[in-house]
Amino acid sequence: MSKLINLIHPYEIESINNLNDFFILLKNILRLSSKRMIEKKDGILMPVRWSIKKSCWVVDRGTDLYRDIHGIDINNVDQYFKQHEKIYSAILFSLKELNNKCLDELLESYNLKKNENKFFAFEYCNMTTNIVENNKECLYPIGLFQRCQTKKRSGIYSKTKKSILIDNSIETLEKISSFNNNILNINNYKIKNYLEAFSKFYNKIKNKEYTFDLKDNTLKIKISDLLNYNISKKCSQKEILCFISNNKSLSKDKFNKIKTNIILYLVYFDFVKFIKDYLKINNKNFEGFVVPDAQNNIYYKVTGDFVLKVYLKNNNFTKKELLPPILPGIF
Repeated sequence: MSKLINLIHPYEIESINNLNDFFILLKNILRLSSKRMIEKKDGILMPVRWSIKKSCWVVDRGTDLYRDIHGIDINNVDQYFKQHEKIYSAILFSLKELNNKCLDELLESYNLKKNENKFFAFEYCNMTTNIVENNKECLYPIGLFQRCQTKKRSGIYSKTKKSILIDNSIETLEKISSFNNNILNINNYKIKNYLEAFSKFYNKIKNKEYTFDLKDNTLKIKISDLLNYNISKKCSQKEILCFISNNKSLSKDKFNKIKTNIILYLVYFDFVKFIKDYLKINNKNFEGFVVPDAQNNIYYKVTGDFVLKVYLKNNNFTKKELLPPILPGIF
């Protein structure tokens, strides 16, 4: 999903100032997970709406660019994307799959043909769209949304959001997938007892100790010693992931300035692994979860070290460069 939908990693929440704050947030995510967790597919977001002027379904990525305001259709996709680009195939496939009378009537029943600010979001997957290998070219329904207004576009008013969720119920998503063999149901999960789950996770990790081999020293850091240490707001994700992929990229002095940020990421990676183990999910191609917070119109993206894998791929690193603390010493 793109920023058109308010999808956010837990570590991106600005109000987190230390590890204690982060653990409170993780506990809240588990509370929300007791209602519903949705499998996160590794694909390309395809927001589809109706164009009254063109009288057809179009892809609208939600920007203020001419292509999105007027809509990308089968006949003009060549004007905006090249045939070798994955998004080109994604758009063509998505629009062709919507050429289905029953599906067309269902989407019309949600008033999409009367309101161009409404869109239905799909996740397009085909082979390796990013990191995860997908078995077939397909779409996964995500939900029905209302776009928010911008300087150039009408919509619901919001200071911070680009869209508002209308409906992502299991019933609605199953209806969408029932009319087309290439639109697949997405897996849903629940944490039955979130207090028990959080207690197990926290008790397991609070005394964990990491060993870091730096440029000029070797340090051991215990999570419980950093619970109230401030997180640096000036530290970038790239800087953290670069260090995690290669410990020796930092000196002791530099490491001490951002060590809480680094530990936060490692706690997050362990959190996602814990959930997978807790739910007994053994699929190697399982990217992670999306946890909806309907009250605040937020989707928490809980994908663990998938973030690191994407970073390594984009920077042409190999798995051999994955040094500790991804596999840290634990004492």
